[in-house]
Amino acid sequence: FFFSSRRRHTRFLPVSWARRCVQETGINAEYMGIKDQLSQDMETEHLSQVPIYKICLTGGPCAGKTSALNYLTEKLTQLGYRVFTVLETPTMTVVGGGLIILSKFTEERLVKFETALMKVQIALEDYFINLAEIGNEPSVILFDRGVIDPVAYLNQDNWQYILDSQGWNVVNLRDNRY
Repeated sequence: FFFSSRRRHTRFLPVSWARRCVQETGINAEYMGIKDQLSQDMETEHLSQVPIYKICLTGGPCAGKTSALNYLTEKLTQLGYRVFTVLETPTMTVVGGGLIILSKFTEERLVKFETALMKVQIALEDYFINLAEIGNEPSVILFDRGVIDPVAYLNQDNWQYILDSQGWNVVNLRDNRY
């Protein structure tokens, strides 16, 4: 899981919320990247701004992402958060009738497909972030997979080509988005 909050000036998850999430879900805090060293002022950020938290779930098939999404949605709603869920683009593609068999693609088509997929995923994520900002209430955005998940289907040269051709880098796609 990747956690972050968006309050215009910081991207940290308040420690109190992280501890509550860890206690209720049994998630290992070290795995989440949450550290007890977060200073007290991060926990008591400017309360006049509405928090927007982001949680990105990644993992292979049958890893429990859907179960975790459902559980987190229920618990976070009970805690008073407005919860948004950004579905992964490949699922929307298949549901929309675009069953894609990647093994039948040439390398050129695979790169083209994965680039388009990532662009759509970024647009969907940005759309839901904007919805949360417009809503002006404490919100959590759950992401079913991250924008860099296609790296699992590409060799290093094709992955680097996509990054270079789009002006992207791994740090921005992985760490700064979530």
